[in-house]
Amino acid sequence: MLPKIPPPWLWRNPLLRTALATLAFVYEALLLLRLWMYRHGLITTFRPPVPVIAVGNLTVGGTGKTPVIEMLMCSLQQQQRRIVILSRGYGRCSKATLQRFCSADAPWPLSPKLLGDEPTWLAQRHPEVPVYVGSSRIRNARWALLRDRPDLILLDDAYQHLAVARDLNLLLIDAERGLGNRQLLPLGELREPEHHWHRADAILLTKANLGFSDAWMHLLRQELKVDRPIFRCDYLPVRLRR
Repeated sequence: MLPKIPPPWLWRNPLLRTALATLAFVYEALLLLRLWMYRHGLITTFRPPVPVIAVGNLTVGGTGKTPVIEMLMCSLQQQQRRIVILSRGYGRCSKATLQRFCSADAPWPLSPKLLGDEPTWLAQRHPEVPVYVGSSRIRNARWALLRDRPDLILLDDAYQHLAVARDLNLLLIDAERGLGNRQLLPLGELREPEHHWHRADAILLTKANLGFSDAWMHLLRQELKVDRPIFRCDYLPVRLRR
């Protein structure tokens, strides 16, 4: 059985719910227009000359994207791949459109205010891997190709970011919350309609050992008719710290 995601108290107000539903309708219309423009070449898409793997989700909030990026990075490094990571850097105070950080040669301490939480965590744990932070991932991708000459690019939180073409689109779904109440923003937690799973090449259920992975697996296969490979990922403690 899927978890019941209770709506906040404010959604129970009929007038407010109607207003939120109207905003969700407008949001969906603009989203579909944007996707249509990308599909018909009205908005430019940059295709790097190296493979690109994008990791993202359909919902707001965390689904474990950054740990998955790290897992992919470590696996690819074992294959002797030269990797760079591109991230928007949500939560950072700096407004620079392009910043490159590699803690192995950084002239100052890295901080979440400078990069954002996730890029800082990655850069500190893997000082040898360049992390590019900025709003324009096209610009960052081009600069990374010139500066670091990678043979593979990882895009963090990029399922909705279509400006950079990708060779593998990995969609993450949190097995604890799944798709929430399955409504679009601001009525629900979905960034885009749930049937947009079709842009994914594979789906990863994160926190599978903590949530309702079997129930979400059934929904994906039976109701949403997902025909992509679906994998499960468990969260396990690594060490204890005081």
